Amino acid sequence: MSRVIVFFLLLVLLLISCSSAFEGPLENYVEDSSGSWAPPRKDGYLQFFPVWRASLNISGQNSTWSSPCFDHNVASLVTTSSGLHLQFEASHQRHTLSGKCADMYLIATRQRFEIRRVTHTGTHTLQLDGGWKPTERTYVEQYGLQVFLVQGGALGFVYDLYKTYQLFFSPVYSEMDSLQFLRDYVNWDPTPRNSTQMLVPDASEIHSGDVLFLFKFGPPHGGENAMEAYGTGGRSDHVAVFLWIDGVLYVTESIGGGGPDERSGIIRTEYRQWFAGASPAWMIDVCRLNPHRAALFDEEKAIRFFESVEGMPYGFHNYLFTWIDTPDANYPPPLSKELVPLFFSFVDKLDPTLSDEMWGQALNKRLNTTGLDMTGIFRVLEERQQSFYELVAMPEQDSWRYDGNQSLVCDTYVTKLLKEAGVFPGLDFEATEFTPLNLYQLDIYAAFEEWDQPAVCAQVPPQTPRTPWCQLSGQYYLDLQQFSTIQPYDHMFQRCETLPPDYLMTEGC
Repeated sequence: MSRVIVFFLLLVLLLISCSSAFEGPLENYVEDSSGSWAPPRKDGYLQFFPVWRASLNISGQNSTWSSPCFDHNVASLVTTSSGLHLQFEASHQRHTLSGKCADMYLIATRQRFEIRRVTHTGTHTLQLDGGWKPTERTYVEQYGLQVFLVQGGALGFVYDLYKTYQLFFSPVYSEMDSLQFLRDYVNWDPTPRNSTQMLVPDASEIHSGDVLFLFKFGPPHGGENAMEAYGTGGRSDHVAVFLWIDGVLYVTESIGGGGPDERSGIIRTEYRQWFAGASPAWMIDVCRLNPHRAALFDEEKAIRFFESVEGMPYGFHNYLFTWIDTPDANYPPPLSKELVPLFFSFVDKLDPTLSDEMWGQALNKRLNTTGLDMTGIFRVLEERQQSFYELVAMPEQDSWRYDGNQSLVCDTYVTKLLKEAGVFPGLDFEATEFTPLNLYQLDIYAAFEEWDQPAVCAQVPPQTPRTPWCQLSGQYYLDLQQFSTIQPYDHMFQRCETLPPDYLMTEGC
């Protein structure tokens, strides 16, 4: 992962070197006139991602857009006797002093990129295909030459990258900043709970199959988990499940790191030890299966499944693919589908091992190939006339094995355990397609009056509403939106869009 950070630092230096004569204001961010939702620009979070503006194809068709410095921009690819050229015309300058505002563009194929600044009205021409590999022109013929606007220019890029790093990855950050991010980006305004107490249920009150939904608020998790919420729309970033094994109550989970005793992967932890290691700042809800689903739950099958996967590594191989279900309706702005092949390819060159773990093996599974890097994957796609965007959106399969292991993240582990325990009889679906949001939306949980919540649940702050779950900790309420509202169905959650601010899904997706 450190090598990816180095890549971004190198990109920062390149942006600065390509724009050393930068004269425009820092705040030349995109003004979206399309009417679609866009995140606020004032805080700089995520604004370092370049905003897609055009995919220029070989046919020479014009693409138009507005930018911070020019109301009207027109670009096209032109083929001449000397090769392929990008023709760009900027007009209707927004500032009266020519050259005092500069738009910065990232012009990219899968294999290279160039930085260009536009400071004046008029027509600009850039020759492109000198030294191109045949595969590069093929990529442009199929997907187009990608044009992105770098928000804020070079200096704005550096500022936005720093701000985003501080929020998501710095161990010291402002709680208010994270709350504001959730309000502005995820459309979630957590309500204060006015309690710092960790409620630990008596073991006798917990059943195998009781599910824990968490949002790990507070250092060092809060900002990073807020980013996950922005991607999926869910209000839980971790899921675990209780199991009684040989008379001992355990919390079982799949965890990527930082678990009890710094363990990772699919693990079990004696329940009191687990609660002793949990932060009171974490928002933790415990839920029970409703009477119908609880009667279907086979504890012996659940234990056998857990023991069959215990010790397997965390499911990094398909982590991204539990979230990406569609070619273009899962990337919250300023992300875009056009960025994905470029990012995957750049990381593949920089850190092949990371690329192979995070998406390379999963893409190979979808192609029924093995060992191909991103160049090889695109070569196969070209031969088969398949789309990369459709490939990424292909549903994950529970039967796939990665390095001989099942690849399960926290929620897919719990979903697969419930599936193997018989909670979903007769249904055909892939547990590895679930996000935490999908899991808690399923209509499988008990209503408030359908289960005897642990006695500690009565020790809640005054005015606490009666909910189907019992909240055990957290200074804010973990309100699981649309909780237990969707009847399970075949092939569920395999083609679902998830876009802010409402994260609405098509019924039956």
